[in-house]
Amino acid sequence: GRPRFAGGGGRCEAAAMYKVRRRGPTGTARDGASLLEGAGGGAGGPRRIGERIALAGRHVFVAAMSGLRAPIGEKKSGKDLPEGLRLQPVGQIAVPVPVEDDAWDEVLRDFARVLQGASVYVIGRRRLYPIRSTWSCTGGVQEEARQTAFADLASAIRDEMLAQGHGLDPRGQRQPAYWRRPTFGVGDQSPESDSPPHDRVDPRMLRELSLQVAAHVSVTPGVQVALSRGLPPTLWQPSFTVCIGDGQVRVLTFAFVGEPVIGDRPDRKRTPFCLRIATED
Repeated sequence: GRPRFAGGGGRCEAAAMYKVRRRGPTGTARDGASLLEGAGGGAGGPRRIGERIALAGRHVFVAAMSGLRAPIGEKKSGKDLPEGLRLQPVGQIAVPVPVEDDAWDEVLRDFARVLQGASVYVIGRRRLYPIRSTWSCTGGVQEEARQTAFADLASAIRDEMLAQGHGLDPRGQRQPAYWRRPTFGVGDQSPESDSPPHDRVDPRMLRELSLQVAAHVSVTPGVQVALSRGLPPTLWQPSFTVCIGDGQVRVLTFAFVGEPVIGDRPDRKRTPFCLRIATED
């Protein structure tokens, strides 16, 4: 039931742009202690978890906007980068897109793990929010968990598109849709909330789009960049943001790369260098 992308049983690729920058003094909270300020773990109860998620979203948004607004000629900062990145701190990589069913099963397993780690966000029109996993048993990646995670992703993409006034027709083209999103939070089901017009998004096109997004919510492209530049093949605190707007869907990946590595636990480990990967539409 999975779509067959161009290329049959061969190798399919999608382009992605990467950029590595040295973090500034205000790049993260607590003197750069954490990219996501512990959003992926730690104790503290539901309220503390909610605060961490909100703070994580704020830092992802600031990092994304600061990178997009950076002057084009700002290549002189490359002198502060590791040796493998000084000559090419910005570049393009080819990301293999799965074709066979076994490869897609692995993609969905990886995506379920990432979503359970609370490190996937959506940026829409004046909104940034996490995609929350509805799977109740954390740590499992069995078939039901994978399908639930994928359904959560598809629902988030569909609802954000509808909130921006358009859906997808059976040809994958935009079509108008009108829905006023609930005011309080994501997934508000109060009686006053209008039901979203799900019929304005073709299910087959939504599935194909969501599969392509899930394939890019992965550390593999980042590891590929690190290895190609002679860096350790490790991404610290990776986070992923699905950007939806102006009829486009792109995935941004953020992670700490290189050395030295400091921090007392995985959700606090960081380096002086941050990698950003942006996919094509």
